[in-house]
Amino acid sequence: MRQKILFGLCVACMPLTAIVAQDKKSLTLDGRLNVNKGSASFRYQLVFNENGGRISGYSLTWLTGVNPNKCKVEGSIDKDKGVIHFKEVASKNDSANMCYLESDLKYTIKGKEITATGPFKGHDEKNKMCGEGNMTLTHTLVRDSVFVKDSSRRISISAAGDLLGKKVANTPLPPLKVEKKVVENPNGSPTAKDHPKVTNFTVSADGPLNLDWATDTLYLWVWDYGKPDGDRITLIFNGMMMLDEYEITGKKRLFKFPITRDENRIEVKAINEGRVPPNTARLLLECKSAQYNITSVNGQGKSSIININKAK
Repeated sequence: MRQKILFGLCVACMPLTAIVAQDKKSLTLDGRLNVNKGSASFRYQLVFNENGGRISGYSLTWLTGVNPNKCKVEGSIDKDKGVIHFKEVASKNDSANMCYLESDLKYTIKGKEITATGPFKGHDEKNKMCGEGNMTLTHTLVRDSVFVKDSSRRISISAAGDLLGKKVANTPLPPLKVEKKVVENPNGSPTAKDHPKVTNFTVSADGPLNLDWATDTLYLWVWDYGKPDGDRITLIFNGMMMLDEYEITGKKRLFKFPITRDENRIEVKAINEGRVPPNTARLLLECKSAQYNITSVNGQGKSSIININKAK
């Protein structure tokens, strides 16, 4: 899997843009490796297809910088028990100083979120143990019509059902009509110019922000707070992907969400920290009677949660 500088992590290092293209029925699980009882942590992806209970694909590990290390993986999936077994395998291009991971991941599906967790161990080419730890990987299922930067990296409920088993196929997505556009004027407003209530918040992974909502519509604007420096975010509304690893700029991205549920959830995940840490995204949540200016501040891989509770 990789060089033993930290217990290792399979190397044929190449730019991420060269490897993101894949079959739409491939599943990408994305998360973190926690090495040696949390002494180090790295972003990790497992990308695979399934055929007759066997899986094949590759893993990606971000040790440093933006270029991940890539390694071939193979294994099996038990759809009845909800277990993915995989191991990284050596290739002729690997150096002699590699550590390859093997793991049994227990996966669950809650709503539209797939979560796979489990311990792993690393062995070198002589089968000598070179590291251990645990990992947590996730995937949020989306509809084909949702606004995804690279739709080939996300699969639908039906495709995931074929790959993982019937338990996914039995969780259909409700219809969702979302309007979106890019707004050139960063100071514009989708509704009234004067609001009787304007409130400012800062939100981070330290805890959720809870807001009561009195109307059936929510306008959400998102852009980079301060000077744009390459911050990228993933925006999820009620479990559905709205923006996938999107680079925010001074131009506002506007969404109009129907508030049809009593409890609604907005997640803003920091994909990176841009050129000037941390990742800072500004959100403007608005209805006819109120406006909330919210700054999301997070380190890479962390998320801000905003709960929208519809007033009864």
